[in-house]
Amino acid sequence: INVNSAADIVKTYNKLGYDYDKLTEKGNYATDADTIQTLTHHEIPEVAEFSRNILKYRRLSKLLNTFISEIKTYNQNGSIHCSFWQSGARTGRMSSSNPNLQNIDKKDDTIRGCFGPRPGYINVHMDYSQQEYRLLAHHADETSLIDSINNGYDVHRATAALIFEKTYDTISSSERDRAKQINFALVYGLGNAAFASNLGHPVDSKTYNAGLRAVCGLGYKPWALPTPGTVEKQLKALGKSDIEIRKAMYIYKPEVMEGISHAQQLKRTYFSRLPNIQRFIYECRDYTKEHGYIRNWIGRKKRYSRPEQEAYKSVNALIQGG
Repeated sequence: INVNSAADIVKTYNKLGYDYDKLTEKGNYATDADTIQTLTHHEIPEVAEFSRNILKYRRLSKLLNTFISEIKTYNQNGSIHCSFWQSGARTGRMSSSNPNLQNIDKKDDTIRGCFGPRPGYINVHMDYSQQEYRLLAHHADETSLIDSINNGYDVHRATAALIFEKTYDTISSSERDRAKQINFALVYGLGNAAFASNLGHPVDSKTYNAGLRAVCGLGYKPWALPTPGTVEKQLKALGKSDIEIRKAMYIYKPEVMEGISHAQQLKRTYFSRLPNIQRFIYECRDYTKEHGYIRNWIGRKKRYSRPEQEAYKSVNALIQGG
């Protein structure tokens, strides 16, 4: 098998007993990392193992090509000095290159452990604790979170206490992780499908969104979808291909519907506990749609060529830009 070939990957899945149904918007098979990730816990053990091995291969291949094979080109008299950029990222956050040391997996010491100081020197690690979410609490003027921060509480644990209506000290690690996922899902503008995937549900966001657009193209609204039988009948009457019909039917798969429902429920709970954050998100999006850009507190603008479609990105741009 050629692991770099999408066709070979799909054939292997089919041989393992999984009828591969992950599609791009154009109807081609989707084999990107996010899509494969949704299959790493599949009920067929061989499918799950194959998915994990694909991701492992790609991760190691990326490390090989990005760092190991190219490391000699970055050698400066026996040392490596990456370049830091204050304007490299569109949102305004700092970035690095040659090599990109921010791109090393912090959970894997395979490459990270190779970087160390020269004799007589030390490496100093500095980081702002939960900086982006602190900025979100400030911009939204969410007093409950601001009070938690001022009292020295962990932001994500404090959020979990609000969402799950429990005391701070009784929040479990899994509840904190879930709250953290919600926090960043909102900051980065994740839709329900991507959020469900982050929560561990077998939902492929690209396939879901393509299917949702196919159904809504029949005149339906996302919050008032018809039965799958109705959709299939209409698509066949319109002469749609089997691939186009399968794309639409994806959103009706039980595990997909369960994941979407879970994501929606958590978002509703979150906003009911933190209404100012929801207000702030809507204000950012409305401002971007009206003006075509978002502006941070020092006047830096992030412009959008398609503000109606890209407004959901404005919260992230404002937070990362300061």
